[in-house]
Amino acid sequence: MIRRGRHAVRRGRALAAVAALTALAGCSGFGGTSPVESGLEIGGAEVPRVRVFFPGPVMSATPEQIVRGFLRSGAASDGDYDTAREFLTPDAAKGWEPDGDVLVFSAESELQVQMPDEATAVISAPVVARITAEGRYLAAPAGTIETTQLHFARVDEEWRIASLPDGFARWISAADLRRLFQPYAVHYVATDRRTLIRDLRWFPLDHLTSRLAQAQLAPVPADLAGVATTAVPPGARLAADSVSTVDGVATVELSARPTADQTIRQNLWAQFVATLTQDPSVASVALQVDGSPIDPPGATAPVRDPAQVGFTSSVSALDAEPLVRQGERLSALDVNAPLTGLDPQVTDPPRTDLPALPAGVTGLAVSVDGRNLAGVSADRATLVRWVGATRQDIAPGAGALSDPTFDVRGHLWVGSAPSSGASLHVVPPAAGATASGAGPVVAQPVVAHWLAGRTVLAVRVSPDGERAAIISTDGGVPIVQVAGVVRGPGGLPTALADAVTLGEGVPAASGLVWVDLTTVVTLADPGGASARPVALSLDGTSVELAAVPGAIAVTSSGDIRRLIVRTADGRVLVRSGRLWLAAGSGSEVLVPGR
Repeated sequence: MIRRGRHAVRRGRALAAVAALTALAGCSGFGGTSPVESGLEIGGAEVPRVRVFFPGPVMSATPEQIVRGFLRSGAASDGDYDTAREFLTPDAAKGWEPDGDVLVFSAESELQVQMPDEATAVISAPVVARITAEGRYLAAPAGTIETTQLHFARVDEEWRIASLPDGFARWISAADLRRLFQPYAVHYVATDRRTLIRDLRWFPLDHLTSRLAQAQLAPVPADLAGVATTAVPPGARLAADSVSTVDGVATVELSARPTADQTIRQNLWAQFVATLTQDPSVASVALQVDGSPIDPPGATAPVRDPAQVGFTSSVSALDAEPLVRQGERLSALDVNAPLTGLDPQVTDPPRTDLPALPAGVTGLAVSVDGRNLAGVSADRATLVRWVGATRQDIAPGAGALSDPTFDVRGHLWVGSAPSSGASLHVVPPAAGATASGAGPVVAQPVVAHWLAGRTVLAVRVSPDGERAAIISTDGGVPIVQVAGVVRGPGGLPTALADAVTLGEGVPAASGLVWVDLTTVVTLADPGGASARPVALSLDGTSVELAAVPGAIAVTSSGDIRRLIVRTADGRVLVRSGRLWLAAGSGSEVLVPGR
C-alpha cells in the first residue's frame, strides 16, 4: 500500500478546514453551458419539486396561440396531460402518446411558429437533446434545428390541432427539463460478483415509482451485454397499472413468479430494492405475484437495502494520495496545502520504495495498491511495467501507445493504433504474469467491434471495474465512448460491449478520469488558452468547468471536487469551486487506480 508519512499527518490536521472549504466550493457550481442547472454538482441534490399547471385554450384562440398553449401545457406536472389534450381534436387527443420521445429545446424565446396558411403551423427550435421513451438522453450536435408541421381543424368553431407527426410526444424547454425529469438508475447484477451495476436513465417525476418499476423489467442494455444480467423473468410485466406505496412500502405486483433458485431470487430483490428506493417516498419494497408475497431469501419483507439479500457495494472510497513526478523520483503531492495555507511547494521526500524512473518512460500509472508502476517508452512503442523493482518491457504489437492505466483488479490496460484487429490490450496482474527471467509477459487483445480501424488515444476503467471509457479517433475528431467490460476466467478482460457516446463534439478531447461510477472528466482544447475540464455523465449530460489555460492533463484524488490538472509548463493545480489553486509542480501527476 502507499506509505503514509508526515504528509498524512499534515493532511489529517487540515481535514476540518478542507471539509469546510470543499463544501463552500461545491456551492459555486460550474462554468459553461449545460442542461444541468448552474450551481448543481454532478450527483448533487435534486431540484425541489414544484408542481406547475397551465390553462387550457381560451375562446377564439388563434392557431398560433393553440400551438404555443399545447406545447406549454405539455410541460405541466399533472402527469396525465389532460389540459394539453384540450388543445387537440377528440380524435387527435385519443391518439396522442405524451410519454414517447421528448424533445428538449433551448428556450421559449427560441421557439418559432410560422403559419403558411390558417390550418397549418410550422414550428422550429434549436435542439438541446432528445429523451427517448426508454429514458435515454441523447445530446444533439451544436446547431441542430428541429422543424415539424401541425395541422388544424375547427371544433365547435374553435381551432384545435387535428393531426400530429408520427411519434410526436412533447417539446419542453431546457429550463423545464430538471423540473419535469431527473436521472435515476435501473440496476442490473454483475455477472461475476454479488454487486449491482447502474444504468442511468431520465424519468418524468410524476408516477415515479411505477415508472422505475416498469423500467426494471427491461432486459440488460447493449452496453452492458455480457457484463450484467437480470433476474426478472422473461416476459414479466407489472400485474397492476401502478405500484402502490403505503407508509413507505412500495408493493410491486408481478405477472410471473421467479424461479425457486435462491440466488436468482436474491438478485431480483436487490434490483427492485435498489431501483425503487431512489424515490424519496419509498423506504422499502415488497414483491408479490397474484397477491401472494415473494419471500426474500435470508431476509424478511419488506426489504430496505440490497445488503439484506447478500449484496455489497462494489467500490470502496475513491480518495487516494496523488504522486508527483520530479525527475526520476515520485513524491507525495499535498492537494490540501493550497486550501489550508500551507506551502504548496513543500513535498515529502522522494519515495524510495518505488523504482527510479528513466527519462525515456512517460505516461505513468500506479496500481490501486500502490505496488506496481507502468508507463510507455518515449517512442510509444513499448509498454513498461515495474513489479517491485523488476522492470518488464511488453510489446502489444502496435505503435502509438496511449498512457496505460490499472483497473481495480490489477489488470494493466493500454490503447494503440489498430494492429491485428485490436487497438486495446490488457496485461494480467503481476501475480498471474510471468516473472522476469522466466519468459516474456504478453499483452492480451480486448475485442471491441466498434473500435475497428480506430486509434485509442486514452483508456480508463471505472472504479468498480465494470466499464471502460475510451477516447478514440480514425484520424478525425476524437470521440469519448463508454462500454461495459466483459471478463473471462480470473477476471481477465476479453471484450467490450456496445459503446455509448458521451458528450457531443468536445473539442479535441484529451485525457480521462473517472470521478465516480457514472461520470468521467476529459479536457477540451488541451494546451490552449481555453483549456477546460468537461464532466461527462452516463446520463447523457455534460458540464464545462472553469477554464485552466495551458492544461494538458487531468486526474482526481477523489470526486469531482478534487480534480487535479497539470499545465504545459509543469504547474500542478487543484480545483476549489471555480478557482484553480497551485499545489506544486512536476512533469506528471498520478493517482493510484486512476
